[in-house]
Amino acid sequence: MDDRLTYYKNKNSFLKTSAGVSVSRFSCVHSTVKPLSIFMDYNDLKLPLVISGRLISVGDYKDANYGRVYLEQDELKKSMNDWVGIPIYSSHAVFEKVNRGEDVSVDEVVGKITRVNWNSNDPGIDFYAEIYDKNIAYKMSNGVIKFISVGFARDIVTDKGKYYFKNLEPKESSLVFNPRDKKASFKPVQG
Repeated sequence: MDDRLTYYKNKNSFLKTSAGVSVSRFSCVHSTVKPLSIFMDYNDLKLPLVISGRLISVGDYKDANYGRVYLEQDELKKSMNDWVGIPIYSSHAVFEKVNRGEDVSVDEVVGKITRVNWNSNDPGIDFYAEIYDKNIAYKMSNGVIKFISVGFARDIVTDKGKYYFKNLEPKESSLVFNPRDKKASFKPVQG
């Protein structure tokens, strides 16, 4: 019997590694171990996968050129509808290549944002998107990929020593592991 199956059925057991060394289930304290039965089977996955979550929040952001820059609620609301239809790339590096006029594979576009809503309880833009790439959708369905980040053109103005984003022009969204906006995450809503 596969040791992983034994491990998931009996939380007090030990997991044998490929080297035959027993490891306590407490060795990965910060990991979330899901039972195998709730993982999405690759063959059962239907496309497009619809995901939903937080796209971008009101608040402070770290900027390479200006340090801390604040994104105000009114400014973010003005850009809200411009996010619909924005592509989702496999990474920010893909958009950077596109922006420089370099050729990239169309496979690097994995989906698009289809709907946005303003969240007044936790100020920011929530979103729905469709994912068309089966490998990416599979990783999302199983919690491997769960963060998104956005890119936008903007002006930066200063007022009383503080910097503010103004005149946002949404350009792209990308899958990431460490978003600047720690709330920018999503979950599959079908699949």
